[in-house]
Amino acid sequence: MAEEQIVNEENFMVNQADLIGAIDKILVKRSIARRVSDIQPLRGPVGIISGARWDREQDKLIIAKADINPVLRKIRTEFTTESIQDLQSIYKEEFYDVLATYIVDEMAYLIDADFLELVRERASTKDTLTFSGEDFNNSLWSVGQSIAVAVNKGLCDLPISDNRSPQGWAIVSSNVASIISGTLSDVAKEGLDDDSPSYLGRIAGVDYFIDYTHPNDGDDSVVFGIKGNGISKGSTIYSPYLTKWYETVNAENGEPIYFVTDRTGFAINPLDEKYYDGGTGVSGFIGKFNVDLSDLQIFN
Repeated sequence: MAEEQIVNEENFMVNQADLIGAIDKILVKRSIARRVSDIQPLRGPVGIISGARWDREQDKLIIAKADINPVLRKIRTEFTTESIQDLQSIYKEEFYDVLATYIVDEMAYLIDADFLELVRERASTKDTLTFSGEDFNNSLWSVGQSIAVAVNKGLCDLPISDNRSPQGWAIVSSNVASIISGTLSDVAKEGLDDDSPSYLGRIAGVDYFIDYTHPNDGDDSVVFGIKGNGISKGSTIYSPYLTKWYETVNAENGEPIYFVTDRTGFAINPLDEKYYDGGTGVSGFIGKFNVDLSDLQIFN
């Protein structure tokens, strides 16, 4: 921010509360991290998150806590004063919904990229699924079905499985997504009313999402976890803290610049430390596996 100086965090043309409300309404559907995680809002720049489960061996409720620090992300909008005034004139009462759509695209991408890096680093690694072209080129439905079965098998094998939610989630590369969406009929049916660009649909209690941050470098992967109960039983916890609209001034020409800052944290469920044990064990909440599609004709 060497060339910029914050002069006002509440521009006269933009109401903070209305804009943040519109952003949040869209982000609920657009961000994978938000959709698959339990939500525990933060009340300050440093907060505490918790997870809970019933321990049948000890016959008591186990609660684990951890500190969390929200990460600051800056989304520069490139809007000018004139362009904001034009949007207000054209869209009137729908202005904030329109303005929010421009902001959420980049915000959701930045949040989800960080989130996916976090979960992949922690996830337990399962065996790679490999499909022979000779056996599967004419039966891609079987490939999609096998991937879905592998996800459900992984969820059932998690150490926390006896306490987990009946719903799970899986985030897949675009190649894997193309097979699942084109071969399993209930994906399209479940996703008709969902306008998220990443949501594929639900298969046997698991919500599938496309990883649109994936580089498509030939490494086709699947990461999966537990969706949770909305508060403390899922694999991951999403902790929103503060979103603000700012006006700055470009020091070189004095022109106004508008941007949004978002401070959101997310973490693996603190209960996972028991299983992960500082890296000496494996995650009890998240798993991953690669899918080798290189022998299939459609991907050659």
